[in-house]
Amino acid sequence: MRFLAMMVVLLLLLLTTGAALAACAQTGSDVTVPGSTSATTSPAHTTPVSPSTVPQVTVTEVTLPNLSIAPLNSAFLDSLLKPVAELWSPDVGRPLGLRPLTQDFGGLRGLLVPLLPEGTADSETSPAPASLPAAYDLRSQQKLTPVKDQNSYGTCWSFATLGSLESRLMPARQWDFSEDNMVLRSGFDHEGSTYNWGGNLQMSTAYLARWDGPIRQEDDPYGDDYNPPDLEPRLHVQSVKWLPARSHALDNDNLKQAVRRFGGVYVGMCWQGAAAGSTYFDPRNASYYYFGFSYANHAVLAVGWNDNYPASNFVMPPPGNGALIVKNSWGAALAMTGSSMCLTVTTFSAAPM
Repeated sequence: MRFLAMMVVLLLLLLTTGAALAACAQTGSDVTVPGSTSATTSPAHTTPVSPSTVPQVTVTEVTLPNLSIAPLNSAFLDSLLKPVAELWSPDVGRPLGLRPLTQDFGGLRGLLVPLLPEGTADSETSPAPASLPAAYDLRSQQKLTPVKDQNSYGTCWSFATLGSLESRLMPARQWDFSEDNMVLRSGFDHEGSTYNWGGNLQMSTAYLARWDGPIRQEDDPYGDDYNPPDLEPRLHVQSVKWLPARSHALDNDNLKQAVRRFGGVYVGMCWQGAAAGSTYFDPRNASYYYFGFSYANHAVLAVGWNDNYPASNFVMPPPGNGALIVKNSWGAALAMTGSSMCLTVTTFSAAPM
């Protein structure tokens, strides 16, 4: 899966297939997903009822042409051969840790998905792309927890996941969840150090979907290679929403609407060059623009955007103005990164019980 092709990602536990998402995006109709309960199923009756009193249910048939299983991701197969520390450039100077998903969902690239509020089936309630402001920042909405530091470990994926969940619950509730518990109890087998093997959304979603977490940070501190026994999750994640990859650098409406509606969004990006400053990163402006082709190797949290962010603020100016605002997990010194719209992104958010 290439950097600009990218993957499809999620918002947590009511899983739907990519095909169902595609159908909803194209028709706005309810879709029956194998193994799920259809919203269009007619109600059952055990005794005769007058036709005039039977609720009328409209059943919409949706034709999904050329359905196929998403192919196995070649980048995932490559990543199995070595730990994250060997997969990516050693001159970064900071840890990375994002592993490719097992399957390539690039076939859904560019679909515009209506992001509905929890419990609604009205696609008209989603803001139209034209209604999105030119700039938006979760910091001003009190929907962002403090920046953390993954230290020397390849655990960015856990910080991005739990940062998204924490943001989703704000401002009503403020939590500090344990990345350590997620990393050590992800439930996936691998060789070598658990902290440095890396991870992805499939791993973090599995952990939350089976209700092994989230756990409070104070109950399971980070980096001690130990999980206290008998810890109970503080919340039960209830829903998952998958969003398609972008079709081009400015195809950001799905991402923007997710940030605005749910809070911080898990983003997969490709980091190249040194974190202290390079062809791609300017530490003075905390701005990063990568214009090549490579696998995503780092997970961060998208927390806003500025369509008028000057292109001149990047070391190598992109074709036009505009940037995503990103919360990193490399400590306060590299907390908020203005990332070019040419970055590849994937999205994740969550809701509590």
